[in-house]
Amino acid sequence: MKRCFSSTYLILFFLVLLPACKQDITPGQKMAIQFNAREPVTPPESTLSMQQAMVLQQQFNRQMIKWKGPIAGYKAALTSRAAQERFGTNEPVRGTLFKKMLLENGANLEISFGIRPLYEADLLVRIGDETINTAQTPLQALQAIDAVIPFIELPDLAYPKSTKLTAPLLAAINAGGRLGVFGAPHPVHADSATLQRFGTFRVKLIADDQELIAENTGAALMGHPMNVVLWLRDSLARDGIQLKKGDLLSLGSLTPIFPVTVDTRITARYEGLLPDKPIEVSVQFR
Repeated sequence: MKRCFSSTYLILFFLVLLPACKQDITPGQKMAIQFNAREPVTPPESTLSMQQAMVLQQQFNRQMIKWKGPIAGYKAALTSRAAQERFGTNEPVRGTLFKKMLLENGANLEISFGIRPLYEADLLVRIGDETINTAQTPLQALQAIDAVIPFIELPDLAYPKSTKLTAPLLAAINAGGRLGVFGAPHPVHADSATLQRFGTFRVKLIADDQELIAENTGAALMGHPMNVVLWLRDSLARDGIQLKKGDLLSLGSLTPIFPVTVDTRITARYEGLLPDKPIEVSVQFR
């Protein structure tokens, strides 16, 4: 009798209790699991809207924060006209930066760090004052920034190469955020001269300390980097998120994105961003 009761209990457990314990995995979580495992991400429907993409991104990031958190800040992608045209949109795409995504200057990485790994010159700014949430002009936004940081972003397009990429598809995978390498933070003095330098500085991408790969100016970022800051602030505010002191903002592509190549050192050098000297950040691929 005891054996019969035990067998019946086990059957009930597997038929009733075990399924009840199993949690459903959302589509965005499934994409994050593939992304984290560096397996090509199965794309959602090609008719995906941006609103649907941001729902997927929320699900994606709820999973990613378990591995890469906590939140370190936010990022904008497709901030240049050329990038927007490539992805069939007329505005940027927002994503989230997680602490374990950010690597220190000189990081040495295997080229297999992503599914479709890339690199580009980017720029980080650090929020120093929560008045950023009410800033109305680029100068007021600059007054809420306490540091500028050279940054090479290492995005990952993640989908199979046959996928026709769109802005919503990029948004769904957290705007392609995989890793990034940051340099030393430099204090920002919020005056009209600094504001002008932010729009006119020149960045150069250099391979192995000698080959110039690409160069551009701060105007590539929506005409001026502070325009991206204000766009990110407004995009977050629409979802009920306020920027806070210490948040990092990645302002987007200053240069085209390039595929990583083995045994190559890439340096992003920023000339004219500071009044007295260039600043730079580097990453080594192996």
